[in-house]
Amino acid sequence: MKYPKSTSFKKGWREIPQGKVKEFTEKIKRKLGISSGLAFRNRRDGKVEHTVVECQLIEAVFAEYGVADPWGE
Repeated sequence: MKYPKSTSFKKGWREIPQGKVKEFTEKIKRKLGISSGLAFRNRRDGKVEHTVVECQLIEAVFAEYGVADPWGE
């Protein structure tokens, strides 16, 4: 894994099927150890710099939904 230029994962977020968004969001929050919607949105929007380990966790959850490259606006 190469550290992404953009820490936003909005691009991948748009590829998640509408019926799976809530499930996906909860998985990401659980993996990153966050509980609030605001903390999730700040990470999704790239306002928080992810560590390399967090990037790997995020990519793993996206991979479960068939999204290979989630990084970007």
